[in-house]
Amino acid sequence: MRTIWKYEINLATSFLVTDKLVRIVHLSPLNATDHMSVWCEVDADERKPKQTSEIVIVGTGMPIPVGFMHIKTVVMPSKLVWHLYMKPADVPFQEHAIKGNF
Repeated sequence: MRTIWKYEINLATSFLVTDKLVRIVHLSPLNATDHMSVWCEVDADERKPKQTSEIVIVGTGMPIPVGFMHIKTVVMPSKLVWHLYMKPADVPFQEHAIKGNF
């Protein structure tokens, strides 16, 4: 069954553990500087194992790790801008299709 769940991440988060990730729906600030909420559409079948996705959050002007794909951007109340990247192997097919990366 597909459902939407909210997960909390911050600048130190390097893995996102979810049910089978279908797509990342939204990214928004949780506090003024470095904590965010990410809403994910997942396949919440209890029989399926959890999925661990490798992520990185980078600021504007900071180096992007080789091999990571941009997913979402968020502007914090402090006016800092963070960009969520994910390893392509962990990116759901729908995200590739939306961005035209097949």
